[in-house]
Amino acid sequence: MSVLNQDAGELLLRGYAWWTRELSSLVPGKVKDSWREDKPDAVVVVENGRIQLSSARWSGPGTPTAGSEDAGDACWNRIAQLAKSRRPAQVHVLVPYAACLVRNLDVPAAARTNAASILALDLERAMPFDLADVYTAHVIDPIKPSPGMVRLSQLIVKRDKVDPIVARIVAAGAKVTRIGCLSPDGTRPLDLNFLANLSAGISGQRSASTPLRTLSVMTAALALSAIWISVDRHETAVADLDGQLAAARSRIASVDQTRTQASTRMADVTAISQVKASRIDTVRVVEELTRILPDSAWLTELSIKDGAVDLSGFAKQAAALVPVLEQSSLFADVALTAPVTLDATRNQERFSFRLRLRETRPAEPDTPVPSEGALP
Repeated sequence: MSVLNQDAGELLLRGYAWWTRELSSLVPGKVKDSWREDKPDAVVVVENGRIQLSSARWSGPGTPTAGSEDAGDACWNRIAQLAKSRRPAQVHVLVPYAACLVRNLDVPAAARTNAASILALDLERAMPFDLADVYTAHVIDPIKPSPGMVRLSQLIVKRDKVDPIVARIVAAGAKVTRIGCLSPDGTRPLDLNFLANLSAGISGQRSASTPLRTLSVMTAALALSAIWISVDRHETAVADLDGQLAAARSRIASVDQTRTQASTRMADVTAISQVKASRIDTVRVVEELTRILPDSAWLTELSIKDGAVDLSGFAKQAAALVPVLEQSSLFADVALTAPVTLDATRNQERFSFRLRLRETRPAEPDTPVPSEGALP
């Protein structure tokens, strides 16, 4: 579950960043500029406690002092007129670059998002300022000090140089939306706002833009939708894997069953082979008798049962067959089963012997041998 939560968090951040870039790319540049900062109705440049009111309502590169008016009642009257005609009139306050204390600090490029916090801590450590008595903001220097590092330029201006002017503007009914700084050559404003770093804004500080909040909500909703889709796909994939695993287990069980049956059959075949190997075939018995009996003897009956061989026949001398049979590696315990008699017609002795096979097997039915006919 922790892995799933980690994946969901990463997807949320990636989805939020991606949708923010995608949606922002669809918004016209002028609209995005209006979200970042409302166009000011007046620009006030503060220097040595005096102000100049620029006739150009500028919020980007330009020359703010062109057509400016000297400080005095005329400037404040103009601000008051703007405050009455525009509800609320928005004013930008700028200070010269020379009025700011500038500090440079090199930080890793990955720490750019936390630049404000890093600079605030470093300022509190290195300078004898009370942060409540100054305005601070920073810009990124285009000059890279070394690979993987960025140079932050922190600008510091004392509040007592700006706050009286801001308070008088607010008292006139206008709204201060930016406190900025001119570039070193005084031809353009730097991309910073001292008000953005305040934990509590003054009365003239504007709230977050509604369209930007709407865009953020839409981005978050889309990111959550992407996460939900990803989780749903993950659960579907897990369900599919469970089904495949169950099918694989079923196949394995079937294979095991088949293997067990094959093992059983193999055991049966082995047992049969062992039994077959342990039995003395009738043909072998006949071959052995044919090999050891003399040509003057021949059989009329042959029976094999329970490891015993009963045979009958005729021979010139029946008693001479006993040692011949006992010397065979196949037979043992030769014994007469009937008295030896002389057949006058054939001029031969009739005999009946019982032999024991040295290798036996389970009982089988008698193997009859034709009663007529002689075996050589």
